[in-house]
Amino acid sequence: MSAEILVVETTRELYTKHFSIHELRCGCNNCKKKKPHKIKRSALLALEKARIESGVVMPLSSAYRCTEHPEEARKQNPGQHNAGVAFDIRIRHSKERSKALFYLMNNGFWAVGSAMNFFHVDLRGSFAGWSYS
Repeated sequence: MSAEILVVETTRELYTKHFSIHELRCGCNNCKKKKPHKIKRSALLALEKARIESGVVMPLSSAYRCTEHPEEARKQNPGQHNAGVAFDIRIRHSKERSKALFYLMNNGFWAVGSAMNFFHVDLRGSFAGWSYS
């Protein structure tokens, strides 16, 4: 597939046809989806490309997280969400989930964490896999 992928940049934030600014923002009690996100262009481009190639709808449950987000605040060093290269995606049906993961990994998301209701992918640059209990 050789469709052109458009990543739009407003004065401070990026978005695409399938992923809105609001969906990419931090949703913690401090930010409440009102502060600009810091998603990296390369991560958003890879995500959008995987979405287009797979044809699978990929609703995000988490994208950028500020340092005050509860998940980031308890870490010694902020993680991949804070770095702007991670996404948590809600896909419940196994066939669609498998297809989405294939295209996500094909586009560089080699770190994958799996839970019952979502999976995490990021562009940390190395292979990693885990499950949430």
